[in-house]
Amino acid sequence: MIDTILDCCARRLLSLQPDFMAQVCEIQEIIETASGNLHRAVFYPKFHCELNHIEYFWCHSKRHARENCDYTIEGLRENVPAALAHISNDTILACFNSCMRKMELYRQGVAYGSGEWKKLTSHQKPYLILYMISESLGVYRTSCIITVDVWWCT
Repeated sequence: MIDTILDCCARRLLSLQPDFMAQVCEIQEIIETASGNLHRAVFYPKFHCELNHIEYFWCHSKRHARENCDYTIEGLRENVPAALAHISNDTILACFNSCMRKMELYRQGVAYGSGEWKKLTSHQKPYLILYMISESLGVYRTSCIITVDVWWCT
């Protein structure tokens, strides 16, 4: 019991020292120094898959694999690499930007799942409705103003 208390206190004391606090983890140090500071290690919070764009990439890949697979082992061996290659760079960038917007919402204090969160992260954007209405009326406009979140056609 006493060893545990001393061990805990010694660890705490060391962890509060400035040189220990400034030390980055080994994997981050390897990534950043080996690349000449061209790469940066970014750690995502645990259990927040909505902040990790690779999860959305996997989602798109799995959907493509599911839709184009005959559910045999050979079919999977052929289909999985094709599914990974099928995802366009634009889709990957859109997933990344979506995650960055969600991180910004967290920074602003918007609670996950709240009405404001749902409104700000919804994939249903007003420009889709505007396009459908203008198409049904036979009104076609060619110039669009692109904003950060939504395309507003003029």
